[in-house]
Amino acid sequence: MGNWFTPRDIHPALWAFLAAVIIITGVYSVPRILGNLQGYQELFQEVSGPVSRESEQPEVHRALLRFENGELQAVRTDYPVRPSEHSRNTYDRLLSALFSPPTLKELEHGYFTAIPEDAAYLGSRTVRSTLYIKLSKEFFADHPLGEAGYEAAVMQIRETLHGSVPAEQFLLIHGDEIMLGPVPLSR
Repeated sequence: MGNWFTPRDIHPALWAFLAAVIIITGVYSVPRILGNLQGYQELFQEVSGPVSRESEQPEVHRALLRFENGELQAVRTDYPVRPSEHSRNTYDRLLSALFSPPTLKELEHGYFTAIPEDAAYLGSRTVRSTLYIKLSKEFFADHPLGEAGYEAAVMQIRETLHGSVPAEQFLLIHGDEIMLGPVPLSR
């Protein structure tokens, strides 16, 4: 067999150097690891949490568009909407409700949406105080109402989330690419 060295063969200065490297690496890495761990815990809780059944799903109020005082505004409707039965958390409830078409009652009271009809909410996750919202490619396609329509759709998302979630800002993503943001949720 070959000549293997034993720990006694290593010079004490090399042991001291190795210990210093381990300590310095730990001092700089542990805070980052703990910060990332918190984000992963939030993601894990959102993804692995039990799916509530429809009877347990609270109704939510979403923001739709309306002309008020001659201006187009995104405002929360007075009409609660039942979110998707697959909603896992507050973000899913709010955004799945927002991406569903307006009800007849909402339309009768002058509300409408700029969310493209074929656009879909695919999911979300929070990391620290940022909400990452994954949307289908149709949301980012050329809007029938142009740039103003796209901005109005983003306004609806912002107003729907404002005050209902602890996140401070959101990003809109498609695939792995950030398409818009960060957009602050505070006014």
